[in-house]
Amino acid sequence: MEDLTMTSIRRTLWATALTAICGCLAAVGADEAAEKAPLLTAAAQQAILKAFPAATIDEVDTESEDGVEYFEVELEQAGKKLDVEVSAEGVIGEVGSAVQMEELPEAVAKIVVDTTKGARITRVEKHEVRGVAKDGKFVPVTPPEVGFEVKYTVNGRPAFIHVKEAEAGTARLTKLVIGKTGDDDDADDADDAD
Repeated sequence: MEDLTMTSIRRTLWATALTAICGCLAAVGADEAAEKAPLLTAAAQQAILKAFPAATIDEVDTESEDGVEYFEVELEQAGKKLDVEVSAEGVIGEVGSAVQMEELPEAVAKIVVDTTKGARITRVEKHEVRGVAKDGKFVPVTPPEVGFEVKYTVNGRPAFIHVKEAEAGTARLTKLVIGKTGDDDDADDADDAD
């Protein structure tokens, strides 16, 4: 009888310890999630949830563009990373994600292949502009503008192009830059293809 009581006590102690450990881990996880979304307003959270219902928030930062402060939210949805700009009022600006060449619309892929002429493509990004900074706030863009940035190397030099989808399955080259990466806003000195 004494062995049975000791066994019950040990089981109870183990169960209590495991419950305490799980509770601590859950609290740490909740704290980490709260740290990742420190300043998102209710409207911004609602806009993200509505646009990306299956996504999880990985990180949140604040940014500023043309006098508009907004949140830069890194999401993960279906194994894919997304960078989303959203204003405090809940207007989504730009949604960016890495894509594969095979995912490009046919007209865009043709321009990329013709322009890069066999160069080594290092990254392809899709950018969907749903809102733009205007008069101190994000204003929705309807329909959203979809474009692609393709980074590649030509003769050992970094280069990138911007290609925008147009109506009826067409696309147009909007920027061609050689010798710059496109990672910073140094493209202002570059040759525009417009």
